[in-house]
Amino acid sequence: MRSKRMAPLHRIADMRQRNAARRLGSVQQALAHNRERLAELIAYRDDYTKRYTQALRLGLGAASMRDYGLFLARLDQAIDQQQRVVEAGVRQREESERQWRDHDMQARALNRVLERCREQERQEAERRAQRELDERNQKGRTAEPE
Repeated sequence: MRSKRMAPLHRIADMRQRNAARRLGSVQQALAHNRERLAELIAYRDDYTKRYTQALRLGLGAASMRDYGLFLARLDQAIDQQQRVVEAGVRQREESERQWRDHDMQARALNRVLERCREQERQEAERRAQRELDERNQKGRTAEPE
């Protein structure tokens, strides 16, 4: 039976599709986390910039100005780095999504082939059963005395 030979291939394709879906979910989750981290850093920099501006209005010493400036520069570096992490995460998500789609299409195609095989086997079994029934009926008629 073809369907029995196809079943392991179908199971493998399904397993690959499920694994790809899990990977995609993990990548999406990591991307969401990294985007949240980026938003937090930007919000923190904006808040720190406001405090720096207020401190300048109140008269800030040279050393404090330098410290604020250095810290803001470090925050900007952290933001730039986190933006690169997010961009890499977007590329990774796109690749994971492509892999999932490929595996999903393969699994669906194998499923359709397997279903067709099963349908053909069912039809063949019905035809065989009908032939056997017809043969029995035919033998029964020829065996009856006239």
